[in-house]
Amino acid sequence: MPARIAADERLSKINQCFLSLDADSFDNINRFVALCGEILGATCALYNRLYRSSLFSLGQWNTPAGYNPEDSPNGHICYDVIKQNSGSSLLVRELPKTDYYQTDPNVATYRLKTYLGQAVRCQRTAVGSLCVVFQEDFVPTEDDEKLMEVIATAIGIEEERLKTSEESVRDILTGLYNRRYFNHRLDEEINRAERSAESLVILLCDID
Repeated sequence: MPARIAADERLSKINQCFLSLDADSFDNINRFVALCGEILGATCALYNRLYRSSLFSLGQWNTPAGYNPEDSPNGHICYDVIKQNSGSSLLVRELPKTDYYQTDPNVATYRLKTYLGQAVRCQRTAVGSLCVVFQEDFVPTEDDEKLMEVIATAIGIEEERLKTSEESVRDILTGLYNRRYFNHRLDEEINRAERSAESLVILLCDID
């Protein structure tokens, strides 16, 4: 397992990450997840997002081959973190001796020993969990837990940006895409067709 990054290098990496952020919230979320995993010297880092009836790994760093990014949330440690919606991080050590060894399929499959997770909130509602996992025992420092809190807050801001962006292109009553979305997508497709020298066909239907 990689060692924790020293304090001065840790600060430098945090600054670099925040300076590299752009308009793409999904890319930013993955940058934050990678930052967390690298600084804490984790085996793997994830941002698991609850959506409808599934748990999605929206952000991934150093995930092993064959990893399943979508699963039923029941039994997963991250789902418990989301349900608890606590401002504090959840540390679970000696995972093989806990019930999660049976309920969370990743614990046994990837021989995980330690889990550290933090709820991610969007407008005060827990929507996901930032977590780092280790294949050996890990005891976080206060600075480690503070880092988790800061990064989880940053991901929460990206979630709010996504929510605002989504609301701006959907009708508030029907949930259907509106004219603003149509104009945006039309511009994108026109540009794509011009770059690839391909034809663009538009089919309009009037539904009453």
